[in-house]
Amino acid sequence: MMTSRTRGYTLLEMIVAVAIFAVVMLLASGAYYTLIALARDARATTNAVNTLYFAVEDMTRSIRTGTQYCTTGCFPSSFSFVDDENRTVTYSKNGTTLYRSVAGAGGTALTGVLTDPNVTITKLDFSLANLGAFPQPRVRIIIQGSVETGPGKTQSFSLETSATQRTLEAGSGL
Repeated sequence: MMTSRTRGYTLLEMIVAVAIFAVVMLLASGAYYTLIALARDARATTNAVNTLYFAVEDMTRSIRTGTQYCTTGCFPSSFSFVDDENRTVTYSKNGTTLYRSVAGAGGTALTGVLTDPNVTITKLDFSLANLGAFPQPRVRIIIQGSVETGPGKTQSFSLETSATQRTLEAGSGL
């Protein structure tokens, strides 16, 4: 008579199987945490860049409808004009931040920050030129800087755009 003997796993086989499972799970969890950190950094970068694009869009829209460019002076890192509500608007760089100042008819000034704290502006340059035979002046804007993409990581950028005045100034010699 033959007896059948059921055979199970030995202790050594169980230890090896648990060790392999632990190594695989360690690698998978490390990759998962890396993906979470990358997604967080990408989201922060996207938010910072979106605020920069919004600031540039605000600048170009205001400049297009403005008149009397350089009423209080034009400097490489500052530009002023009179907007469609007859207020003096000045865009400038203060430290590493882009600012917009609005001075109303009563002399009160409102100043606002246009860029995200994760955006560092290193260069803001305005230049004013005519467009050949066209009397409308054109303002060229160059912005350079960096965006913080994570702890201790930054990504540099360089942005250039222009805005052409949409209205004709009476006697404009610009």
